[in-house]
Amino acid sequence: MLHGTGRTADDEPVPLVGMVPVDAESAQLPANHPQFGIQAGPWAHLTALAAEASGDGGLFWWHDWERSATSLRTVERALSTGRVVSRR
Repeated sequence: MLHGTGRTADDEPVPLVGMVPVDAESAQLPANHPQFGIQAGPWAHLTALAAEASGDGGLFWWHDWERSATSLRTVERALSTGRVVSRR
């Protein structure tokens, strides 16, 4: 799945949102290289699930996940620094 912003050859921003079907053989390469601190076994299982789901539109991604992720990072930062900001 792609989410984010890319650049054209003319350096213009282009949104990246979508799914490309991935076969099991193609999924093996990322499966062999765990990322994000996930151990090899669970990572291989996750990549296999993602490859299988890619033919039917991909795994479920909830609406506004970017906003949720940003909110979580803000809360984590406030808690780690001991500063809590109140908005009214």
